[in-house]
Formats: sequence, C-alpha cells, structure tokens
Amino acid sequence: MSIYNQVNKPLLRRLVEPGSRTFLRGMQRTNLNGLALLRTIYPGWYQGRTVHIHVKVHVGGNVVHTGQLYFPDTLTDKVYKKAPYSRTCT
Repeated sequence: MSIYNQVNKPLLRRLVEPGSRTFLRGMQRTNLNGLALLRTIYPGWYQGRTVHIHVKVHVGGNVVHTGQLYFPDTLTDKVYKKAPYSRTCT
C-alpha cells in the first residue's frame, strides 16, 4: 500500500470505511460547460509534499491528463490552524 492509501490520521479514519482501498476517491462528470464541482475534505499533508489533490481527466474512456490541484499556502495555513487539523497537522 502506498503512502497515498494509508489512513494514518484519526480525522481521516472517521471519514472512510476501514480497510477500503478507494477512500476519498470518486468520479465527477462535467456539465455542458465542462465544469465539475466536488466537495471533499481539505487534504492532509505528509513531509516533503505540498498539499494537493490528484486528478485525472478522462475523455472517451481514455486518460488524457493526470495532474494535481494545489492550494495557496495562505489558505492552508488558515485551515491547519483550526480543529481538527490543528491537532494533527503540526
């Protein structure tokens, strides 16, 4: 199991099914304007990596882009000062 699949923080353990290999993963279709909206928890962190969410774009059943969404440090700093992140992200 990779570091991406490990649930090491109590916050995440409460949000996912124990033993699941697909937690915090999903698929969202875009609307007619190509816009997809998603709701998730703010990502946690691990040493050496910037806070991010992985994304893949599929067109016609083919992956046409693999990337990451990053968050401004100022936003991450604000989020991590609040519970429950303030207990686990320091």
